[in-house]
Amino acid sequence: DLVGAANGRRDLRHAQEVARTKSGAYTVGRPLQLGALAASAGPELLAVLHEYGHHAGQAFALRDDVLGVIGNPAYTGKPVGDDLLAGKPTVLLALAEERFTPSWRLELRRIGRDAVTADEVAALCAELERTGVIDEVEQLITASVLAAERALASPLIDRRAAEGLGDLVGRLAWRES
Repeated sequence: DLVGAANGRRDLRHAQEVARTKSGAYTVGRPLQLGALAASAGPELLAVLHEYGHHAGQAFALRDDVLGVIGNPAYTGKPVGDDLLAGKPTVLLALAEERFTPSWRLELRRIGRDAVTADEVAALCAELERTGVIDEVEQLITASVLAAERALASPLIDRRAAEGLGDLVGRLAWRES
């Protein structure tokens, strides 16, 4: 995340890697696996939890990207466009780099490098919506939730635990803050 912001990397592959390692592994997957190890889980269950954690963490990271652009500051606790201004390598920005017209790409590349006004940030956020980038990220969130839920269908996971983890991925994906 910090390296990508520092060197200006905004390609989709790098942004997905950041989401996978930062949110997928660090925030969701590893804590699940540590809990399972403490309960003497075997490698098969650990693999299922890894799969679930990867997709649940991806949903969490993608929602964070969206909230950083169109979220309500009263709920998120940070100003709209904060991640844009920081130049963080997000999937949302990588998709914008692919979808925007050349003139909008130039504006996008100023973010995180030059002083940008609140009106310019608002215009970029509106362009993310207009070009369908936000909708595309919403589709990726839905796909991540469905993949996490498929992992929970494993017979290795206790049904009550699967229900709780199913609820968790929904909360991670569809939150407002």
